Amino acid sequence: MPQKLHTPLLLLLFLVAGIFTATASPVRVVCIGDSITQGRGNKTASGGEVVPTDGWRYAFWKDCVEAGHPIEFVGSIKTGFESTPVYADFQGQKFSNLHEARWGWTTEQLRDQIKKTSADWTADLALVYLGTNREPATEDEKASDPEGAARTTAAMREIVEILRADNPKIAIVLRSPGGDVPRSQKLEAAYQKLAKELGAPASPISAVLQGADWQWDPKAANTDTVDGCHPNTQGDKKIADGFFQAAQGVLSAPGR
Repeated sequence: MPQKLHTPLLLLLFLVAGIFTATASPVRVVCIGDSITQGRGNKTASGGEVVPTDGWRYAFWKDCVEAGHPIEFVGSIKTGFESTPVYADFQGQKFSNLHEARWGWTTEQLRDQIKKTSADWTADLALVYLGTNREPATEDEKASDPEGAARTTAAMREIVEILRADNPKIAIVLRSPGGDVPRSQKLEAAYQKLAKELGAPASPISAVLQGADWQWDPKAANTDTVDGCHPNTQGDKKIADGFFQAAQGVLSAPGR
């Protein structure tokens, strides 16, 4: 004869089931950037052959899969530039190619676009790699800010505000282009300052720096790029690992 479960035991089972369900909920991740984030396949718009670049999003996803961190990419775009790379399944899972990255766009252009597209998605974590493409400047702006860092930083601040308006508890990781050039150095300092100024316990912000071992020269044996700008597989992995380490707080505690 079947035994009846007592009410306290039933309540305990429901509570345990609820805990496991909450823990398994994926962290919603939006990747915001330009060509380095978007990637492209091996074909141009006219059908010519080019060296494909996956974009670091794929390597970041693989890091999360290996670590057992369930994530869900969000965004309004699901293609690469001109053509889309072939993303192989990994450990039985399929890569979701959703993002907010646009080849050749400036930080101001991405800011304006996200104002529109963020109405259709909500993220728990934003990984933002912007600053490679400079905003067009007037002669006065060139004289007062030769590296154009002020406008880029202002646009980045607005991106933070847009993301927080949608989710006040979003965690944000910023990354500048890196490199031993004045603009990159200014942006690195500006992003770190921005993270300290705007970061809050409920909505943490961090800034990732480029590692000292990065090699830009595409002719070098240990190069991290395919053309002196866009990362190869090794470069993508380095970028992804930097974001992955910086995002551990939210990846390890989904629904915080």
